[in-house]
Amino acid sequence: MGCAQNRGKVDEDVIEEFESRLQFSRFTVKELKLAFSHVSGASSVSRVQIQKFIKNLKIEYSYDDQKEVFDSFIKHFEVGEDTYDLVDLLAAVFLLSNNSVEEKALAFFDLFDRRASGSLYKEDAEFAFASICEVVCRYSEGFLDEDEEAKRMHVDIWTRMKEAKVPKLIDYFFEGRAFIKYETFKTSLMKASGNTELLDITSPQSIRRALMEFVFTPHKSKIELQEMYKVRKSKAKYAFQETESSLTPRSDRNTPRNTLDSTAISKEKST
Repeated sequence: MGCAQNRGKVDEDVIEEFESRLQFSRFTVKELKLAFSHVSGASSVSRVQIQKFIKNLKIEYSYDDQKEVFDSFIKHFEVGEDTYDLVDLLAAVFLLSNNSVEEKALAFFDLFDRRASGSLYKEDAEFAFASICEVVCRYSEGFLDEDEEAKRMHVDIWTRMKEAKVPKLIDYFFEGRAFIKYETFKTSLMKASGNTELLDITSPQSIRRALMEFVFTPHKSKIELQEMYKVRKSKAKYAFQETESSLTPRSDRNTPRNTLDSTAISKEKST
């Protein structure tokens, strides 16, 4: 358990360093929105438009930060040739802003109120919460130097965590209603951010912490997790592989019993 927790702490430190080098934490949501005002209302943007966003913020990356951090970050929002999902990108930069939970609540409400109705419908909230979780998981995994097998395992675990956590959050926010107004959304979000049983979608660190708690409950080492993953992916009806002994003729299956009998007889003679 200790090794697993230490690994998680090291990963978190690495990811937070990369997040800091992106420099979005220097800005408020209002400033980030203003910098992207040239594409207001669009659903996707080009790399040139993203570069203009960075220029508007007056962020200057070193060569290493451009290649290792910024390029690694934005590639997770690419949905086509030189086309990036603007909603997911804004969700990520809003998360990384220096705003309070209340201020981020308004930003998310406006971002995912796709009907522009002043209400957030249940299906929009489901999309929003799932998207925010996925966005954090995608770019966080990208900052870690891991092999393909580990990356596939992370994606699988993140998917299961999202499927377990998001419905609880929806029930907490909506309480059976079809839609909610901003004040209800804000109040619920602020309460959820302080409730350890729920997911705090305003903080990348909290989302990753929820992931770690999901992975290691009950506490498992990385090796055990890998074994569990292999078993779960197996198409066998039961969680084991047939051994060679199970494939031998029925008459040979008595051999272990005869061997034990012979051992017992030998022990009796020796006494």
